[in-house]
Amino acid sequence: MAENNDEVDYEEGDNEGEEEYDDENDDDLIQDALQMEDDLTKESSKISSKLSEISGNLDELSIYVGQVDYSATAEELRGK
Repeated sequence: MAENNDEVDYEEGDNEGEEEYDDENDDDLIQDALQMEDDLTKESSKISSKLSEISGNLDELSIYVGQVDYSATAEELRGK
């Protein structure tokens, strides 16, 4: 063991609490990440399509109203 308390003595084979590197586990994680990315891309495409459809309908039903006198009362607008 090291004499100074600030130093750590690493002995070969002393890997308590450490996981060993596993290439197969990394491949599984990469495949899972790629699958999730693909799923998100598909969902994003569906959402974009729906938004385009909705906004297209809104534009068809919209009108422009200009020169509005917000201080006018209902009686003034009726001309009475």
